[in-house]
Amino acid sequence: MTPLDIRVAAAQAAREAFCDQTFEWGVRDCVRLAAHDLKGLGYRPRLTRGGYYKTAIGARKALKRTGFATLEAALDDLGLPRRPWAYALPGDIVALPSAEDWPALGVVMDQTLVLAFAPDGVCRLAKPAAADILCLWSAAPCLKPR
Repeated sequence: MTPLDIRVAAAQAAREAFCDQTFEWGVRDCVRLAAHDLKGLGYRPRLTRGGYYKTAIGARKALKRTGFATLEAALDDLGLPRRPWAYALPGDIVALPSAEDWPALGVVMDQTLVLAFAPDGVCRLAKPAAADILCLWSAAPCLKPR
């Protein structure tokens, strides 16, 4: 498989696992969505190693238990370079505005579509405006597990 094939397969696997599912802290949330995609790309994200949580406060504590103050720091720790939205490829991770005081994470499906939890709590495909992309991390397939 080519790197692009691996990216597409990881993004599609995340779509199959999360699309049309209802948000649930610690079970089906943006961190679990991003981690699912990254695992498909060969990464071992520490995002999900903070333990279980059932609330936003619990999610914040779980993130701190992983050793990171922010979701952005956790993704930066993987060595994923930040890129402009114009360079998005399938499987990349985006930060989007959220109702919380931290961003929501989504998975790039193609240059116009992102898989993310909508404000109504359902994970679906969306076409975000470029201005809504707070950050994009390029998640090239990792050939060696991290």
